[in-house]
Amino acid sequence: YMGVLIGIGSPEMRQDKSMGRFSYYCLEASEEYLDESICDYFPASAKTRNAPLSKRVKQHGRLRLCTSTLIFEPDDHKLPLIKFPFENIVEKKIVGSTDSEAVTWKNLFAFRCPETIQLLQYNRTRPHITITEPPPPSQHVCSLLFTKVEEFLQPLNRLLAIASMPYLRREVALADFLKAREESYQFDWSWLRDVKETVQFQHTAYQVIPLVRIRGRLLLTDSVLYFQPFNNIAALPVMIIPLQDIRRVERRRYMLKQIGLELKLHDGSTTYFAFESDEEIQREELYTALVGSGGLRCFHRNDLAEMLSRWQHGELSTFDYLLYLNSMAGRSVND
Repeated sequence: YMGVLIGIGSPEMRQDKSMGRFSYYCLEASEEYLDESICDYFPASAKTRNAPLSKRVKQHGRLRLCTSTLIFEPDDHKLPLIKFPFENIVEKKIVGSTDSEAVTWKNLFAFRCPETIQLLQYNRTRPHITITEPPPPSQHVCSLLFTKVEEFLQPLNRLLAIASMPYLRREVALADFLKAREESYQFDWSWLRDVKETVQFQHTAYQVIPLVRIRGRLLLTDSVLYFQPFNNIAALPVMIIPLQDIRRVERRRYMLKQIGLELKLHDGSTTYFAFESDEEIQREELYTALVGSGGLRCFHRNDLAEMLSRWQHGELSTFDYLLYLNSMAGRSVND
């Protein structure tokens, strides 16, 4: 089932094949993907516990930082992805290595995680495997190739501290962490299609696809709607939707609240955006700006009568008519 869902979404937001096996479907519920670093990883092993790194098995790949797990994705598809839940990491604070190994292996750090999760070995979708190492736990060692270890460990250690908090405090602290991080991201103005465009609306939002929501910055100008994710997993850094490509805009409920907005394009595709649970006003501002831009339609009762007539006269298939009825009832293929 999950294998069928991977790759669903608008073409601009589909995962780039060069990104490998990692996708949003590797994350836990409500988990956010933040950043990555190319690295060499030396798996923990009781047999090589005291051996130098030159004698240990080395795997090349990408280290993915998420809000509740650290995920290593090896380049070799025969090897599984390895998830390190923050709650299972022994260290409360991870520091960069300063021993003799750090001279040969740059940007080195190590941590202990006695229980890890393996998935997507041979790129096959199957139940995840939990691996428990007998005590005492060995060290997992990572050598970052193009990232300074201090830059990677700063957010990682903050997330480790948040993971150790009680649930309610953890949720508040994580929200504050994400807000501060996102405020440091500025929209990449080089992606504007025309330097004469004027900004009509700008706010943080989610793009919603089945089982996944992608957090980013939504920007509306007088001619184009842009969405820039806060991470680099998408095939393109910015989604670009010219307003002339939008056929219809409709309000939607998301998580039982009136905070969603669905765009239906002339090519038949749809794009679904949602705001935070207390941001219905922002949803209405975007809706008003889109409808007021000219050329866009919202739902009217006479549309339903027109579609009914087209279906009765054989101009519209039963399948398309049912899709239309479900859409008018507030349902979406994206939610």
